[in-house]
Amino acid sequence: MHPDRKPGVFKGNRYTGKLVGELGSLIRTVAAAFGITERWAFKLMQIGDRLTAEEAALLDGARTPISVAIPKDLAKVGEPDGRLAVVRLLAAGKATSVTQARGQVRAADPDTPSRPNKDRVEEAFKALCDLWSRSPKGARRRFVEREATAIRALLDGPVDDGAGGEA
Repeated sequence: MHPDRKPGVFKGNRYTGKLVGELGSLIRTVAAAFGITERWAFKLMQIGDRLTAEEAALLDGARTPISVAIPKDLAKVGEPDGRLAVVRLLAAGKATSVTQARGQVRAADPDTPSRPNKDRVEEAFKALCDLWSRSPKGARRRFVEREATAIRALLDGPVDDGAGGEA
């Protein structure tokens, strides 16, 4: 897009003759070596800057080869302690992806709040209420007329909790 910005084009001081843009040639070399685009090579270099020396050493000595997607996903792990734990699991071969390793870290940490199980009845109730509130008056009336018998039976009969038994 910008031919004047590519490496080798004079962009430096005209008196000293120094050229700017050596990073571009490094990115081009990395891209050619790995068979990826220059943009992807630049992103990988940015991700590498975010990793600590310990994390990089662990990834270098990993039992299984580290895919190109793993460093990209690692860059999204914000907390340094969590990222180090994820890298250790990946390096030991106990996890094959960052998502899997993060799940293992969360499961091993007793301070991490567990996700509560979804209540099917509550979810269905919320969905019905939402749909009812967004429906026009004519649609509501037709629905009540059509389902009046079922509604009366529900109001007069025992309550079903959705888990197969009646309360």
